[in-house]
Amino acid sequence: MRNPVQLETIVEEMGFSLDESTAFLNNETGEIVWVTSEELNAVEETEALEDLPEWQQKELEFAFDIVENPEKYQRLPDKYEIDEYRIMENFCLNVEDDYKRGTLIKIIKRKGAFRRFKVQADKFGIIHEWYSFRDKCYKETAKEWCESFGIE
Repeated sequence: MRNPVQLETIVEEMGFSLDESTAFLNNETGEIVWVTSEELNAVEETEALEDLPEWQQKELEFAFDIVENPEKYQRLPDKYEIDEYRIMENFCLNVEDDYKRGTLIKIIKRKGAFRRFKVQADKFGIIHEWYSFRDKCYKETAKEWCESFGIE
């Protein structure tokens, strides 16, 4: 990779993980690009970018480059690899106050766990600790990811 990438940039982009979009790091430029599943599918069904209308060429430019030059890109960890539920569970287990810990653990076992957890953490006055804990876990995941691909 020619250009190093800021770890904070990777962490930030990991936080935007969506079901229908995937983030890729361009190994040459250090730029992170997002493409949708729809764009990748469209590119795989097209022989050449020039065969498409001009407006669609611009829209599919990154997707086409990713498909044609996969060695140039690394897919960022997605929400399944990050496993925010596990992070949330670990946070709950590390809460020192027995009452708060027990309440949070019960909450995350029910439907709507993420929303309910954040509301309760806010009521307990520990929402900032949650975000710090989560960010630390994201950063650790990003570091491991970078190391696994030799990214500076």
